Amino acid sequence: MKRTIMAISARIALTAARVIAAACLCMLGLWAYMVFAPDCRFDRFEWTRDGHRVPASEVCARDLALRETRRDGRDCLELYALKDGLPIGEHCPVPGAR
Repeated sequence: MKRTIMAISARIALTAARVIAAACLCMLGLWAYMVFAPDCRFDRFEWTRDGHRVPASEVCARDLALRETRRDGRDCLELYALKDGLPIGEHCPVPGAR
């Protein structure tokens, strides 16, 4: 009886060790991905509702900022590049929306 309890305890401990090792391996893989992956991982991103797409080379969150603009009597948000201040895209609410 004592051997059976010892065997079950050993199996539980071994299973727990395997689960912990697998979790550590996953965390190590995630860390390696975050360290060695490029800073900006955008393929293509749509910034406006009219389907205008910005190439991946132009889109990186650390290089962009937002400013409020007024278009056709609506308050809009304009996305612009910090490097040169040129607009990249804008988001305006649909007329009649709140």
